Amino acid sequence: MKEKYDNFIEKIVIFNGKNVARRGGVFNKEKNEKMMRLIILPFGFYFLGSFLGILLYPLYYIPLIILSLKHINDYFGWIRIKS
Repeated sequence: MKEKYDNFIEKIVIFNGKNVARRGGVFNKEKNEKMMRLIILPFGFYFLGSFLGILLYPLYYIPLIILSLKHINDYFGWIRIKS
């Protein structure tokens, strides 16, 4: 599943790179990949939850908020944990 998610992110980044190149701009692949990871998964879970009608349950928000904070931290790099 992780491979499919990574492949999906890679396709979106390539598509964005082609659009930027067509307009003549400068494209930063790493930054765009981080931004797509920040956006896709939390909002995907949010829309899935709204489609299934489980957004009314408070326990649904806890993993959604934690996942969102993790991706925001990965993008901005506020907390660095060495493993």
